[in-house]
Amino acid sequence: DPCAVSYTMAQLGPDMTTNVHAIALDAAGTGLLVGEGGNFASIEIKRLEIATGILSPYLDVWTGPESGQCLIRDIDVDPTSGDLAVLLWHNEGGANDKWLQIYDSGLALQNTWDVSGRNGCAWGLDGNVYVAGEGGDNLYQVDPDTGAETSYVVGANLLGIALDSNGKLLLGQYGKINIFDPVTDTVSMWLNGRDVGPE
Repeated sequence: DPCAVSYTMAQLGPDMTTNVHAIALDAAGTGLLVGEGGNFASIEIKRLEIATGILSPYLDVWTGPESGQCLIRDIDVDPTSGDLAVLLWHNEGGANDKWLQIYDSGLALQNTWDVSGRNGCAWGLDGNVYVAGEGGDNLYQVDPDTGAETSYVVGANLLGIALDSNGKLLLGQYGKINIFDPVTDTVSMWLNGRDVGPE
């Protein structure tokens, strides 16, 4: 019940030390992974047990100086392997780092890659991670094993990304949602402005 989950989250405010920047279901579908961020020496993902509302530590993802800001921009779990992708944005001094961390299903860190986007990530059914960026070539296919990027022009200013049940990617943008098909490398419109459903 989404309403029940929202109510539980609201009651757990004092247990969250920073703002919530990302939420994803865990591999079992029984917990919410909650990503935080801010001007702190470390940030972590916490896990909210949906049935009980218990919030517990899950994964430390970054440690650094308190003067810098690091945000968990997005979290996604590979529906096939249970591997975890964590998208981080680090802003300290003149730095504007965007990192994609890959953890296996046992939460062991496998790789950390510099990536070109910071606005969302999603596992594709092809085993790659897709990262939403801003402007120009603004969708990036990232090989989780090598960090190699392939870029696609799909329209300016992606604000979010999600995988649908057919393996296509839903791309949130200002006033519209596009669909990207990784098999054919094509983009089509789904919602635009005041439209209420797919064409």
